[in-house]
Amino acid sequence: MQRIFFVVCLLASVTAVADKTSTPQEGLRSNPPSVFAITGAMVLTEPDSTPTAATIVVRHGRIEAIGVNVSVPADAKEIDLTGKTIYAGFIDAFSEQTVSTDRLNGSARYWNGQVTPQLSVADQVPENPNTAALREQGFVAQLVVPEDGVIQGRSALLSLSGAGANTSIL
Repeated sequence: MQRIFFVVCLLASVTAVADKTSTPQEGLRSNPPSVFAITGAMVLTEPDSTPTAATIVVRHGRIEAIGVNVSVPADAKEIDLTGKTIYAGFIDAFSEQTVSTDRLNGSARYWNGQVTPQLSVADQVPENPNTAALREQGFVAQLVVPEDGVIQGRSALLSLSGAGANTSIL
């Protein structure tokens, strides 16, 4: 009788231990690398510089090194971005500008004049008087949406390089 009781207790303790160690973790788990190196990309470190192939080392969310002769640390995860370009700068994620509706004359229109989905910023890139001020603050691109209307039309991502309208659409 003692032997059976001992075996039952032993099995119960083994089962309890097994349940604790084999319990699956639920939900999302994140394990981002604390050090990574971006290699092979063309990098623009200053607004008016020419892009050069460089390595960027990021440690704990901060840029540790950037340059042509930077070597990949042994503890870093290497990310090859050959064929891509990396810009140093902010993106203005929302900017409204007045866009002319003259191009809509003679086209099919909705009964409500505030609904103009056929209007596109890319068709008529507006001049931005704040380009120089935004560049000084570190902005390199701006998402521009038509200012007026309920359904305003299509937006465009524009470079703040100061170049002409043909080259500013990203």
